[in-house]
Amino acid sequence: MNNLSICLSRLGPCALCGSIAGGGAGFVFGLTQFGLPTAPIPTHAAIAVGILLGFLAYLGILLFIGVLGNFGVRALLLPALITCLLAGLVTVVVVNRLDAQLFSTLIGWILGAIVGRLLCYSCSKLIVVKGAS
Repeated sequence: MNNLSICLSRLGPCALCGSIAGGGAGFVFGLTQFGLPTAPIPTHAAIAVGILLGFLAYLGILLFIGVLGNFGVRALLLPALITCLLAGLVTVVVVNRLDAQLFSTLIGWILGAIVGRLLCYSCSKLIVVKGAS
C-alpha cells in the first residue's frame, strides 16, 4: 500500500482526485451491475450515471481532502470538479462497454489516475502559456 501512495503522490493532486473518483464510481457501478445482472445499460443512461457518481465522489473529495486533509477547499473547487466528473464518466462508460463488473474498481482507479494526470498536465501547460504572453 505504501508503494501505491508514493505512486499517486508523484502523479499530483488531480491524479489522486481522479483515482478516488474513478475507483469509487467503478465500485458502485460494478457492484450494482453485478448484483442485478442484465444487459449493459444504454450509453445515454451510462453517461448520466457516470456524471452522478462523479459528482458524489467530488463531494466526498471536498470533504475528506479539502476539509479534513487541510488541503483547502478553494484549491480543489474547480479542478476537482472537472476531474471527478470526467473520471466518473469515463469509468462508467468503459465498464459498461466492456461489461467488466468484477474489475470495475481497478479499471476506474487506473482510468481516473490517467484522466487526472492528463488534466494536471494540460492545466500546467495552459498556465505556462498564459504566463508567457
